[in-house]
Amino acid sequence: MLLAARDYRRRHPESLIVSVDDVIARLWLRLGKRTERCDLICLRREEDRFVVEALEVKTTASDPSGSENALITEASAQLAATLQAIAEGLPADSNEGPLSAPRCEMLKEVFVRGCLSRSVAPELRGQWSEWLKQLFRQEGDTLVCELRGEVIRVAIGSTQAIPMRELESKPYRITLRRLNESDVQRLLEGESNGDLGSDAGGPQPPSEPQSGPATPATRQPAPRGEPIFEAAPPEPSPQVAAPISPLGPESILPIGEAASRWPPPVNEFGMIGQSEVVRQLLNQIQFARDFGERFPDKLFVGSAGVGKSSLARAIAERLVSELPLQFNGADLQRPRMLVERLQQSEKVPRQPRGRVRIESCVLFIDEVHALHTSVVTALLGALDDARITTIDNIEYDFTQVVVLMATTDPGRLPEAFRSRPGRVLLRNYTLEEVSGILWKHGRDVLDGFDLPQEVCIEIAASVRCRPREAVRMLSEHLIQHFHGLARETGQQANRRLIGETMTREGVAAFFDAQGIDPNGIDSIGKNYLLYLHRNGATAEERLRQALGIPNRNDFIEIDEYLQRLGLVTIQGGRTLSTQGRRYVLGGPTDLRARIARQIS
Repeated sequence: MLLAARDYRRRHPESLIVSVDDVIARLWLRLGKRTERCDLICLRREEDRFVVEALEVKTTASDPSGSENALITEASAQLAATLQAIAEGLPADSNEGPLSAPRCEMLKEVFVRGCLSRSVAPELRGQWSEWLKQLFRQEGDTLVCELRGEVIRVAIGSTQAIPMRELESKPYRITLRRLNESDVQRLLEGESNGDLGSDAGGPQPPSEPQSGPATPATRQPAPRGEPIFEAAPPEPSPQVAAPISPLGPESILPIGEAASRWPPPVNEFGMIGQSEVVRQLLNQIQFARDFGERFPDKLFVGSAGVGKSSLARAIAERLVSELPLQFNGADLQRPRMLVERLQQSEKVPRQPRGRVRIESCVLFIDEVHALHTSVVTALLGALDDARITTIDNIEYDFTQVVVLMATTDPGRLPEAFRSRPGRVLLRNYTLEEVSGILWKHGRDVLDGFDLPQEVCIEIAASVRCRPREAVRMLSEHLIQHFHGLARETGQQANRRLIGETMTREGVAAFFDAQGIDPNGIDSIGKNYLLYLHRNGATAEERLRQALGIPNRNDFIEIDEYLQRLGLVTIQGGRTLSTQGRRYVLGGPTDLRARIARQIS
């Protein structure tokens, strides 16, 4: 969709392009039995009329069966249904259906959000505002509005040049436009020499390096003030958010609450991210309080750094007004260690006798999959309905104890641990959420200074969207780095002044010096890609040996990351994808839409 949006913007430089993948658009474009909607809506001016055009993007990965005619027919039907909904939302005398008024308001909302995007130049925002006033009859002369549709076929791997053609569709004009491999390459490279469609002069083969070894592309920072979060080229299911700035690099930030609200909102637990889980936990806490019931035990499942410990602390503070008694599963090797900690916290007497009732508290065991077998046996009794377990011949009553556990590897847990506590799946953070976490931490360590969004995104992307690494990088490296720069110029910088001097360009230069590119690929990752480029498909063991990575976990980390970015695939061994070859040959490097881990 990014390719399609760029192509459309090249043909119509002043057009307003918006996504229909936010909440308002999804509500507005409910199409009855037909649930599909178009991908993008474009608004432009043509002499004495407006043109509202719906775009539906299809790639060669969209039709594995190879039935292109059926695919195009289906896309045309999607566009026709979407255009009918748009028609009801336009203020025309002939459209007074029951949904006309609400759709009109929602259509305005979608366009207005596009105008308010950070990536829009002021002069374009003013022009688009005038258009909307006229289109929705707020002031000025009302112009005729024509509805059209366009199916954009991104033919990855094809070199065939096929001109645009009109499809048989009534009552709307719908055209088919194809982008072949060379069109895609030029769009990715950001050329601006006119129309890049296949119908504008035929394909041109992508350029190859003349000589010398292949080297990965270097960081190419956008000018300060322009957005830097760019969606990756599709492989195989592209995503795009709108609008797209016609000025400078066509990087984009996602539209909607996540992008439009900066600084980002903090949820009820004082966290950024995991808001869905937080709401559920708060409801359960309130229910337990109101009805005098025990809060259920929980098992948090998720990758490192997704907020498991933060959730445990927040729950303990609300239930017992104190911090949880925290353990690490690898360190908790004997049941007696559990009792000793309870005694230190005065939850059980020093000299227990008979059956001992543990006072109200919250136990939190991180990495619970690493517990010793004897501790597992003791905890299973504490999690049973009777909540009684025996340790050193003393019975302990866990009725008033809430047990919270966390794991990054649920497959290693005993079945009882997976079934008895309530399981809470924690999704991985998005790039925007990690940048929000950086902003929040930055306020604490920079005397209340608000780091700009582009700075936080630059850091988050460069550390592969890992929250702990991002916070550590800011606290232990970047602040000291910019403090050193200030001292070199003779300034006596305080923490707030350090934050003020921390620009996106400066942060990018810091990571460049560390050999880390804008996608978080370090020297090991670059060597990995270069080796595959020179040697082709390679088995894991041989690749690890060639790269000098003795620890398999270290290899898995970089291997999984390069696959997530779409640079490496597994086909008879590790091999470069098409995107990976472009990267090595010095092509476009912005893959930030893929940096955040996907929910498995």
